[in-house]
Amino acid sequence: MRHPVAIAALTLIAACSRDKSQNANPGSSEVSKLPPAYASPEQSRAESLYFAGEYDSALSIWRHALATDSIRKDSAAQAHILMWLGMRQWRLGNYDSARTIAQQSLDLKLRLGRKGELSRSYNSLGLIARDEGRLIEARTLFNKAMQTARAVGDTAGINRGAINLALVLQDLGELNEAQKGFETARDAGKALGDARLEGNALNNLAALLIKMGDPAGAIPLLHQAADRYKSIEYNTGIQNSMGQLATAYDVLGEPQRAFALLDTASRMAQEQGLKQEQENNLRLFGELYQVAGDHQRALEFLGRARALSGELGLDGESGIILRAEARSQLAAGRSDLALGRMEEALRIHRGQKAMFEEMSDLITLSELADNVQAKAYISEALAIAAKINTPSARVDAALGKARFAQRIGDQRETINAVKRARS
Repeated sequence: MRHPVAIAALTLIAACSRDKSQNANPGSSEVSKLPPAYASPEQSRAESLYFAGEYDSALSIWRHALATDSIRKDSAAQAHILMWLGMRQWRLGNYDSARTIAQQSLDLKLRLGRKGELSRSYNSLGLIARDEGRLIEARTLFNKAMQTARAVGDTAGINRGAINLALVLQDLGELNEAQKGFETARDAGKALGDARLEGNALNNLAALLIKMGDPAGAIPLLHQAADRYKSIEYNTGIQNSMGQLATAYDVLGEPQRAFALLDTASRMAQEQGLKQEQENNLRLFGELYQVAGDHQRALEFLGRARALSGELGLDGESGIILRAEARSQLAAGRSDLALGRMEEALRIHRGQKAMFEEMSDLITLSELADNVQAKAYISEALAIAAKINTPSARVDAALGKARFAQRIGDQRETINAVKRARS
């Protein structure tokens, strides 16, 4: 008789296997190697297919395995395969089924006392929670992943949890701590000879540097990350690095180069069925057109990105898109629409406690609100920038203060704010 957990998982997978969706951050640290007990040629092949982005082929192997007599009689093997099935659904953006299957895997492992494999399940559940905007829960899960890995001397598990925790710290606005986490994971990946861990850390560190105002410093790290990914044929990571490179070159004022890179990354994401990457690339295209001054085209791409983000349930990303839409709506003279978009973005990011995004929302809102409300928004933004305590955050807030001072005719404060930003 087939195990009820296996039946439930197969039912969920069958329902979702027709959807070619995706997840987000290939720069996150996923599970990496099968434990020896399950290292059959078929399972090793399925893992390789997963990391090569051939998700349907990997699914066929895992579904077949769950239907065999040997796996039906082995609950521990079922738990391990379920974990991978959950990761596939996460990678394809099918978050409801990913969460259900990942929780089934964890419950089985806890019941069986598989302490050596708990870290992987906590990591997978943390990745799902992060993408769904449940940042505090994700932080708790990644801490559990590190604790359970430490309890069994699993160095790789500790590092997987650490790099994922750094991602959440970045989302929460703790950028300096996030940077330390990525640098530690990068060094650990190099020391362990783990190209995926090192590549993920390099990729995430570069993305963080772009956010912190150092796109030039990010570019060599992204090339290094792509080299690590190519050495293990990790196509999802390669296309993510290309998208990050497009962002860096855009910030550096090289839009044509950015468009070319983003076009290639988008084709790769479509070929792999990675919906969250497709959504992210649509947003980036919109922002590129926005910088180029083509606000109608920007709004077309941003609208498509927001629709896909809503379909996937990515509230945090929806907030970022709303802010971008507000900028183009304002440029088109539709200030009421812009204000509505920004108020919704702020509500989302405050709910998630995503401080950096909240600060950016407040600065943008200060340009849309009346003078009294704008002053309050700027004061809040400056307070958050002090908490984040990075150069880019302080500069953004100081320039917001300068624009507000200029608007109300306070030339002395305008000059002082600009001086603070320059310093």
